[in-house]
Amino acid sequence: MAFSVLTHPRNIRPQSFGRDRTGWLPWLIAPAGRSPDVSAAGSARNTGLLQILAHDPASRAALIRIGDDIFHGPARGLPRGERALAATAAARRTGCFTATAAHARQAVQHLRREREIGVLLEDGLPSPLGGRLGAVIAAASALTGTPSRLTRREIWALDEEKLDDQEILDVMLAAAFAVWESGLNLSLGEPAPPAGAP
Repeated sequence: MAFSVLTHPRNIRPQSFGRDRTGWLPWLIAPAGRSPDVSAAGSARNTGLLQILAHDPASRAALIRIGDDIFHGPARGLPRGERALAATAAARRTGCFTATAAHARQAVQHLRREREIGVLLEDGLPSPLGGRLGAVIAAASALTGTPSRLTRREIWALDEEKLDDQEILDVMLAAAFAVWESGLNLSLGEPAPPAGAP
């Protein structure tokens, strides 16, 4: 199947990471008549990406289903805000402005730790944060490497912060999802100013 490739020579890409919404410009034309799905995670989801993924319905359905399961599933395990924090750290490591901003907004909403999340966004990785949040960030960031740099040290740090096995698994799932999502964003389009921005 042949695709028409789009270019955006006048686009001004973001230069710093933050929580403000970003735009996203696709490099492919979405199939005609497809609109983005609205779901529990809709406020954090790149709807432009979902339109492009209509070219591959199985991947599109998987992105929606898995994202909802990880971030909006049962309340057991890692609290929702810490799942979003793990995803923020992973997306920040990949360099994806769109996914980082979306997950950071969710993390601030649920954790109410704006200053700490601001440190992660502005200072990058490795993060200077300690304690439970620092352990979550370190593990998610280490898992993001290719190959993964996750070692016993990161797992021990989570254990020392009293995370149980289910919570540690949730850190890994949130980070892995964010890496996948970021990879799609970065390979199918480019970040841009929000719609309507000057």
